[in-house]
Amino acid sequence: MTEVIGHFHPLLVHLPIGILVLAFLISLLPASKRAGMQPAMSLSLAVAAISSALACVAGYLLANSGDYDADLVSNHQWAGIATSALCFTAWLAPKFDRQILWGTILTLAIASHMGGTLTHGEDYLFPSKDEIELADDSTTTTIDTVAQMVSDSVYAAPVVKQVFMYRDEITPILKSKCYTCHSAIKKKGGLRLDSESFIYKGGKNGEVLIKGDPNNSALYTNLLLPLEDDKHMPPKGKKQLTRQEIEVIHRWIKKGAPFGAIEILPTVQAEPAPTVLPVPMTEITIQPKDLTPAKSLIRINVPPADENSVKTLQQQGIVVEKIAEGFNALALNFVNVKEVNEAMIQEVNSMDQQVTILKFTGLPVTDHVLKNISILPNLEKIQLEKTNITDAGVAELNKFPRLETVNLYGTNITDDGLKAIAMSNIKKVNLWNTKVSQRGIRSLASKYPDLDIEAGQLSLKKVDSTRKK
Repeated sequence: MTEVIGHFHPLLVHLPIGILVLAFLISLLPASKRAGMQPAMSLSLAVAAISSALACVAGYLLANSGDYDADLVSNHQWAGIATSALCFTAWLAPKFDRQILWGTILTLAIASHMGGTLTHGEDYLFPSKDEIELADDSTTTTIDTVAQMVSDSVYAAPVVKQVFMYRDEITPILKSKCYTCHSAIKKKGGLRLDSESFIYKGGKNGEVLIKGDPNNSALYTNLLLPLEDDKHMPPKGKKQLTRQEIEVIHRWIKKGAPFGAIEILPTVQAEPAPTVLPVPMTEITIQPKDLTPAKSLIRINVPPADENSVKTLQQQGIVVEKIAEGFNALALNFVNVKEVNEAMIQEVNSMDQQVTILKFTGLPVTDHVLKNISILPNLEKIQLEKTNITDAGVAELNKFPRLETVNLYGTNITDDGLKAIAMSNIKKVNLWNTKVSQRGIRSLASKYPDLDIEAGQLSLKKVDSTRKK
């Protein structure tokens, strides 16, 4: 309730500002005209005093969210209290209201400037001249364009090229579109994006960046949500990212989200392309550099999916991407979809050989959806967090023979659902914030010690003897 009241601060704070400006203009009139407007002056000061007090209360509650820089909030808070106190003094001491009002306007200007800094960032009033702006594709120097330049210069000297993708491309985007809400001054949702360590740390809702996996990185997927969605970033009303900027962030994450320099060795002499032998339809193990975590993922070299099916899903807002270069295994992300319908399920079933990852995060997906999805022989990962899946839906997961990772965070499954998990080939499951009891989790962990279980404060994982300490 207090947080809701705090959100009224921006609304309440503009009322006394407007009224005080009106009173200030009245105070500048000649004495003969001011005398006739004294009742209006007195009423203005009364309304300004009361509304400023309410704004102070709402501002105090908003500050307790911890999303803002403590020092700047404290200074803004005291400047606002001083403004409110002077309003009451000018109202209750009409003999000196003119002089007191001028002092009130001064403190109001200081408090307003601090409030603007908290809301829009330090450079909102006078943007720094050295602020970097992204150029058009024709002039932007990226890792891809540098690589192309190097490859074009067949006889160039073998000098190592360094590209700072994060510094030169990502930072300007974050600075112009994200820092106002996610930096040292304002930490909305506990998230800061103004340094490498804070980006990796994430916010109150968890991590926002997964190296090499933009479709599971909120830093990218939240940009694709409908403008009306509460999770869409930047929020409605803020300056939005261009399509080019979104593509830059996607490319950066796909390349492993490098924060330092990327070295590119130029090609000194052109060499003929090596002969590529056809790959037999057998199971192989690869470690694609654009995937995390760095564990081997089993892939089947399946034939490509039907192009019409892919286009149909994409037209409905579903993100379709290959898991790794050179392979036709697909990840389907329903992040832009409001509801999964029968037509979508049919298209998914038509690509049963290619579908390796399904992501239904936050959608009103029910057990019916899982029941109607056909057997996907190569499905390895499914994300069902914050869906309407129940124990009956978990039982449907047994029909996916290669399924290893399941996220059931925030669902309504109970201890009965653990029976289905125990009977499956699942190796990692997230049961945080479900209706599963701690007793049930401990029992499951004791019977199946190789199963990685994430359950919030209780995290039971198998020992990885190969991991470096």
